[in-house]
Amino acid sequence: MFDDIKSILLGVGAGFISALVGYFRHTPVPEFSGKKFFKTLIIGAIVGGASPYFTEDVTTQFLEAFGYVTVIDRIADLIWARFKGAWHTITASVE
Repeated sequence: MFDDIKSILLGVGAGFISALVGYFRHTPVPEFSGKKFFKTLIIGAIVGGASPYFTEDVTTQFLEAFGYVTVIDRIADLIWARFKGAWHTITASVE
């Protein structure tokens, strides 16, 4: 039980660092988006919960979680942007 909680917290930590890196990588720093931040934390929790099934080493779990969180978050953003653009095109053609 404690190992599962520890793994989830590792994933949340990886998600937190990934969210901070994503936020501060832009110059000038953009306006803070709570939705994006919490989305990354949730992805981190899910990835962290699955990480013990891939490896036992805590350092490797954290690094894997950080990588997976970053990749999954970017893919989710791409899919959302694509869906949002398609929705805008559909609604514009109806008007």
